Amino acid sequence: MIPMIYLSSLDTQEDRSKFEEIYQKYRSKMYGIAYSILGNNEDSEDAVHNAFVKLADEFTNISHLSCNEITSYIVIIIRNAAIDIYRRNKRDREIKEPIEAIKDETDIDFSDIIITKEMMLSAVKQLPEKYKDVLFLYYYEQRSSKETAQLLGISESDVRVAAYRAKAMLRKILKGDDRNG
Repeated sequence: MIPMIYLSSLDTQEDRSKFEEIYQKYRSKMYGIAYSILGNNEDSEDAVHNAFVKLADEFTNISHLSCNEITSYIVIIIRNAAIDIYRRNKRDREIKEPIEAIKDETDIDFSDIIITKEMMLSAVKQLPEKYKDVLFLYYYEQRSSKETAQLLGISESDVRVAAYRAKAMLRKILKGDDRNG
């Protein structure tokens, strides 16, 4: 049975009937194309759904196409829908991986470095502005990652990543100062 969400955007009974035929004829092929790109059931189903929504939205423009043209059009739509999901998943993994690495890392240890207040201020001054801002709000003012994110207009995960990177940079700068001094 075809989900009503697709048919609700179609104006005429003729369009609905033709859309149902396309749905019945191409749904499994579309799933196969999506699965070949995505490699899992849930994302493949999402891609098929997204493709049918797009197909329904544009149906008045494409309903006059020949069978071969519709087949080509459907292949392009499902491929693009699957690639969009693939890219979104890849982007999500790239964002989560640094966060997971930070969660797994122990806090950056400064115990092996003798640090004066002046050395720390000098090291902080060498950091890029975005890291200085995160350090100031997150550590000095002891704001939550949510508050810091809102104040800086970035995501909470960006705050945590920036805080970790800033501390790593400070450690590197301070170890370099320690060897030179």
